[in-house]
Amino acid sequence: MRFIFLTIDGNHAAALRLAAERLRREHGLGLTLSIYDAASLRNDADWQRLAQDIGGADFVFGARLFGEEMVRPLERLLIQAACPVCIITSNPALISCTHLGRFDLRKNDNDQEPGIIQQWVKKLRPQSGAGEAKRQLAVLRNLTKVLKLIPGKARDIYVYAVAIQYWTNCSPENLYRLLCLLAERYVAGQQGRLPVLDPLSYPEAALFHPAAPEPFETTAAYEQWRQQYCKETKRQGDKETRRQGDKETRRQGDKETRSTSLRVCGSPGLPLGHGRHSLATHGGPHRQHGPPHSPA
Repeated sequence: MRFIFLTIDGNHAAALRLAAERLRREHGLGLTLSIYDAASLRNDADWQRLAQDIGGADFVFGARLFGEEMVRPLERLLIQAACPVCIITSNPALISCTHLGRFDLRKNDNDQEPGIIQQWVKKLRPQSGAGEAKRQLAVLRNLTKVLKLIPGKARDIYVYAVAIQYWTNCSPENLYRLLCLLAERYVAGQQGRLPVLDPLSYPEAALFHPAAPEPFETTAAYEQWRQQYCKETKRQGDKETRRQGDKETRRQGDKETRSTSLRVCGSPGLPLGHGRHSLATHGGPHRQHGPPHSPA
């Protein structure tokens, strides 16, 4: 199985490879990634290699693709691709190369099936203007809640819409979920074998603490967590202090016990049996040899 990812900068490459390795480790799915960015498409040989990879790919995904030197060559390749193609947040000419199952932006609006699906396709078709990205994101947030529950062509539109949310909230976890969704939906033999999970959403700006389970969108949320964290840290510190104190007390007690034992059983530095209070081997008191001392 081969997936091709096309980006302008390659910033997602490391997280994509982690996600693919997790698929192999947890689900036994051998997924080969071919990742292309602007730096890897500099000459005719690079473009020829990409054309060959697209010809044998199971899926092509692209994001943030701009610039005349990339757009026109990619458009010629993608429009002819036999495998599913999903292009997001890119030049409108490349977004129009998207075709996922029954959802096909290569068709004119008049060629689309009539009804509510046709209206959604019109909303997703890229338009010109500076606010196009924000407009599409607003449309997507509303559509994904509904489309997920509708089978057929609506499901393909849902995949396109939710793919943007996975990608724009980039993390190894979200890219893992994206790969699962694309493989489960569009690769033969994978239907029902992989988990399909909603994307995790991350705030555009947040407060981060390495001990916290997730970022904080507001200062108030962070302060609430920090107070609880400080209390818990202090409690653990007090517990550790008591544990160390108990350990020291036991050590001192053992030391005192050994000292007392030495005073009772023998003089320090002498073997047992040679002290003043030791007993003879026959059980009686140790007898003094020689004449007794005369009183003065």
